[in-house]
Amino acid sequence: MALEDTIQKIIVNIKAANYQNETTVREAVVLPILSELGWDTLDPQIVLREYKVKSRRVDYALTTGSSTPIIIIEVKAISQALGGDIQLFEYAFHEGVPMAILTDGREWSFYLPGEHGSYEDRRVYKLDLLERGRDKSCEMLRKYLGFDRVKSGDAIEAARKDYQSASKKRQAKQAIPEAWRQLLDEPDELLIELVSEKAEILCGFRPEIEQIEKFLIDVLSQQVSSSRSSLPAISVSATPPHTSASFETRSSSPRKIGYQLFGKPLEARNAKEALVKILQELEKRDSNFFEKLSQVVQGRKRNHIANSKQGVYPDRPDLADTAIEISSGWWIGINIANREKKRILVRACEVAKIEFGKDLVIELPNVRE
Repeated sequence: MALEDTIQKIIVNIKAANYQNETTVREAVVLPILSELGWDTLDPQIVLREYKVKSRRVDYALTTGSSTPIIIIEVKAISQALGGDIQLFEYAFHEGVPMAILTDGREWSFYLPGEHGSYEDRRVYKLDLLERGRDKSCEMLRKYLGFDRVKSGDAIEAARKDYQSASKKRQAKQAIPEAWRQLLDEPDELLIELVSEKAEILCGFRPEIEQIEKFLIDVLSQQVSSSRSSLPAISVSATPPHTSASFETRSSSPRKIGYQLFGKPLEARNAKEALVKILQELEKRDSNFFEKLSQVVQGRKRNHIANSKQGVYPDRPDLADTAIEISSGWWIGINIANREKKRILVRACEVAKIEFGKDLVIELPNVRE
């Protein structure tokens, strides 16, 4: 059976929910794909099962004849891969393997553990078999996981080039408008996160938050009609990657924010800094302020304020370093839309028993009532 036929059969079975557990995914998805890609799955020196890494085991380690694994694969049940990248990276660091793969059968994430950045940064490509379809899925699996290409070094080299290439930013940028169109039917308060996730599904790469924010700002400023088929072509300028938790705007012309707190005129360099300054001032009036506030500003995918930076993104540990410490023992995620910042400030006023619009007066750019 050719790889195309195998992938098509797997797609049909995924849609029918026929893969009920991790064992089924290993035996009915991963092994058949490896076999079609040229790996001798019957040779225990080529495809090593339950490969021991110190006191733990990884599902598969792949070699091309030497004793040192070139690729390790961690397998999860369908839709159960969340958080598996942490476990995978622990294995990869111990073994020093060039490539690591996390899959639940439907989604395949290809990582270069030795490169720089967060787990998300080191993911070269995310392949969703259902979204990408048979032909594109086969193309990417052959590119990164074909036996001959792995043995020759071409697969790892291609992955490194993709990691380094600016083309992934261009593809992510081009995917943003289409992601927006698809998300019009999926309204959510955390629109930026949803656009980012959908863009990654469309092209395999995750766009930067600044790219998405600029796109949304441009759409709102042009007063786009409700017609989903007539969105304007928005240019999303590439921006430097986020390297540290900072208030500095990445725009060439920072937009300062003026506001009043208890009648006193104040100013911040941007909306992020204004949010933090206001919350810190309110904490001075109540030492338990952040504990109270954290209980009423939880989102569906993040806890905007938590008592640890990991707690801000409980399901996304790779984003923990983007949170900043707002007070001793309290952390906040500030990479959110201005509309969400306003919601936090309104809640903060309620907790502090003051009136938003009177005791705190602030207008954030591109926030519609």
